[in-house]
Amino acid sequence: SSNRIIEEVRIVPTYLCHIASFYYLDYTTVSLFKKALAAPKDSYFYGFLREDDEEARLFTLAKLLADATEYSEVPVRHNEELINAELSKVLPWELTGPLEASFESPHAKTFLLLQAHWKGVPMPIKDYVNDTKSVLDQAPRVVNAMVEIAAKLSLLRQTFSVMRISQLIAQARWWDDPPIMQIPYVTFEIAMKMEMLWKKRNEKCNSSLRLLDLMRIDSRDVEGLLNNAGMRNVKHRNVAGRAIKRIPDIQLASAECSIIEVNRSHIETDTDDLSLKETTVYQKVVSVVIKNDTSSNVGLPFSSSHVKSKDLLCWIVLTKGNDRLVALQSVVVGRNQTERKISLEMEAVVPTHVHLVFSSIMGLDISMPIKLQTKTKV
Repeated sequence: SSNRIIEEVRIVPTYLCHIASFYYLDYTTVSLFKKALAAPKDSYFYGFLREDDEEARLFTLAKLLADATEYSEVPVRHNEELINAELSKVLPWELTGPLEASFESPHAKTFLLLQAHWKGVPMPIKDYVNDTKSVLDQAPRVVNAMVEIAAKLSLLRQTFSVMRISQLIAQARWWDDPPIMQIPYVTFEIAMKMEMLWKKRNEKCNSSLRLLDLMRIDSRDVEGLLNNAGMRNVKHRNVAGRAIKRIPDIQLASAECSIIEVNRSHIETDTDDLSLKETTVYQKVVSVVIKNDTSSNVGLPFSSSHVKSKDLLCWIVLTKGNDRLVALQSVVVGRNQTERKISLEMEAVVPTHVHLVFSSIMGLDISMPIKLQTKTKV
């Protein structure tokens, strides 16, 4: 009727709603992640997530990942609780603490399957192979959501640790494996021998052997290094050599923060006489340029057969010093892209460093300081 008053109500989604919608996740999953990552000091999660022990953080985050609602339908068939109990005996991380679950729990099984995938432990029965594939298929979107929630909470170390989990899932490696073990047929023993030979060859260099070091030396030298390290099979050396050639050469070309002084005119209405006033505001814009010098197709050169995307997902992380996360932006680097420019407008804090982290390859992460520039714009 004409006498009816309709009050307009605007509903604004929270950042958790945005994340759940974007990644097609259950609302209970993002809620669980936030509560755990922002846990108070007297909680079980707090100590593990904030201490300097990286393995303790990865252990806790892996359990948190396995507790996502998306894994509540992982099948635990008749008598599989017995198989889960036996499988747990050959895996490094036990199901302990307040989050301990029965071996009949789908979340407990997911936690075991993730560990088995990372450690390369053979599956006890064929059903577990299919179950592992199902867990891995869902993992990227669940992990990406956890990355965004940790970043939104400005948890720098936790954000980097979740990114590390993403890399471990993609490459089927354990958390402390040398990055060169992502190369096919490079075992731990071969990796250690390659490291020793590399340091002997480069006596003035104290750094470890990197993936990019292998990519930038002559292919014959690479084959010789693999052979001398114990990879005697010619076919294996050829496969390893081809994988090394496909390592993406993606670098941070530049990073600048422009502090732009802007003079804005506005009408002053606080006094009786209307007058035109000028105020000065400062816009802070960070511009990051990513350079792609990869000669061949950008892709996953190693063991990630379950990863469907042929482009590389990277994260741009802006920090202030070494302990404060300022901003996060995900970036996809396509096969034929030689350069990507990303611009991020800052609200208050001026970042000092930029980090480029790959979602699917270990050992290629890059950091560099951000240059400050002051500009005036009328």
